[in-house]
Amino acid sequence: MDISIPIVITGSSGFIGKNLIAGLKAQSYKKIIGIDKVIDQGLNERYKPHEFVNINFFDDEILRDVIPNGSLVVHLACTSNPRVSEIERDKDITDNVIGTLRLMDVCLEKNVKNFIFLSSGGTVYGRPEQTPIPETHCCRPICSHGVMKLMIENFLNVYHEINNFNYVIVRGSNPYGWGHNPNKKQGIINVFINKIISGEKLEVWGDGKVVRDYIYIDDFTDGLITVIKSDVNADILNLGSGKGYSILEILEALRSTVTKDLLVDFIESRKIDVPVNILDIKKISDKLGWTPKYNLEEGIAATYDKLK
Repeated sequence: MDISIPIVITGSSGFIGKNLIAGLKAQSYKKIIGIDKVIDQGLNERYKPHEFVNINFFDDEILRDVIPNGSLVVHLACTSNPRVSEIERDKDITDNVIGTLRLMDVCLEKNVKNFIFLSSGGTVYGRPEQTPIPETHCCRPICSHGVMKLMIENFLNVYHEINNFNYVIVRGSNPYGWGHNPNKKQGIINVFINKIISGEKLEVWGDGKVVRDYIYIDDFTDGLITVIKSDVNADILNLGSGKGYSILEILEALRSTVTKDLLVDFIESRKIDVPVNILDIKKISDKLGWTPKYNLEEGIAATYDKLK
């Protein structure tokens, strides 16, 4: 892909957004436009977009003046997480589904080169019939967040069929690493490391045997950049480590890294959590030649070193 093509990133101040910007800048992309309702004060220059617009991603009137013709859009922004989606279902649909439709309409007007949507590999599939989970697996989400993400995926296909709208759906697993908001309760590895540093007790939902796919942020953004540079269109790609770890195994890896005893409380499990979720990453590996570089222990050690 031509590095002079403008790249518009919604959610540019977020954990994934600012790390993606750093990765794109490292590859000399010339024009990165960030869109976010949050202004992250005190950011190092490497994490800042070349241009920043402080708006919601669904403010379509302003977006028309922000998104350049022929640009590429990476839609990371989301106003909810799995917990919030259950509490405010109507707001979740209004903000994220209808809001994304407004964004897509502007992108259609602006003839964007491609629209890359970050979906949720952890929630859209529901209870897996096989693991690792391939992109062809049926989608029966058991939580509202997964339903919302899947609705957007389906609308992208509608826009492609009716309007020849270019898109790629990236079903991400659970990224962790530097840049995560310490005040957020999402992202268990980051939450645990921040609590360990501050001497707080760690809370584990259920018995700790829930298995998830965790990926270090440098690998995750490298995967996104690989998709950005590709000519993939109207397709779905899983993006994760391809390996599963229980929360108990995460705790053990943390003990080895921080070399101290951990204070852990086990609390009631949540009904919205599937027992296991491991993404099959064979498709992105075969199609684009991408594979993660960090194993769990290396990623946790790198995260701890940057946060302590």
